[in-house]
Parts: sequence; structure tokens; C-alpha cells
Amino acid sequence: MALEDVAEISVPSDWTVKSTTDALDTLEAPKDKVGFPPGSATVAVGNLAGGDEKEQLEWMANRQLKTNYADYNPKRLADEEINGTTFYRLQFESEAEWYDLYGTVTPDGEYSIVFEWKFVKTLDRKQAEAIWSPVMPTFKML
Repeated sequence: MALEDVAEISVPSDWTVKSTTDALDTLEAPKDKVGFPPGSATVAVGNLAGGDEKEQLEWMANRQLKTNYADYNPKRLADEEINGTTFYRLQFESEAEWYDLYGTVTPDGEYSIVFEWKFVKTLDRKQAEAIWSPVMPTFKML
């Protein structure tokens, strides 16, 4: 399932959007003075069992915390509502990068949508967030 089948998001015109598969897109921030993008988001859409939206959201958040990103010691932040859609939020880091993860599920609980924002630590976390933060408020579930 492609993102455009379940939701839409807008990025500034100087960003690059790449689709690698039907279920995976990359949103790349504009290149810096040296010619490298300071960060990007991988956007993944996955299948779920369906059912209660809130239960599926919690299941996904816990799976990310305890399985997918457990080695990074992620911190769960307060859930965030964007245009009527609830997202769980995780924040963590590696030696070289800052990570901010936004995840949600479709109202029918059939699909998960995860934005994994990853920015280099040549920026501090606030600088990285200033680059990607305008994008998330454009999210709209279809």
C-alpha cells in the first residue's frame, strides 16, 4: 500500500521525494552548503490486523519501543494530534544521528504509517526539528 492511498503530506518545493517501493518513500531535506542533505524521513506503510484504531496504535508504539528500536533506548513522548489523526512519538539517537519517529494507524486499523525522521548530529536536535517540523502539520488521513 502506498502512502498516497491512505494519506497525504506536503513537503516544501526544495525537498526531494523518492519512492523506492509501493510502501516506502523518502522525504529528503534540501542540501546544505557542502551539498549534502542534513536529513530525511523514511515513510513506511504497513499492513495490520485491522480492528480498533486505538488498540492498533498502542500495539504499534509498543512494538517500536520494545522490538524495532529497543537497542536505541527510545523515549516515548506524548501522543500528538495532527489534523484529527493521533500519532505516537518516539525520540532517540545514534552516535551520528538524531531520530524522531511519528507513527499512526488508519481509522480501520488496517494500515500503519510511520515517519522516521533522521538528521545528522552536525546540527543540534532543535536545528534538525526546525527543518522537518513544518512538514508533519500537513499530514491528512484520506
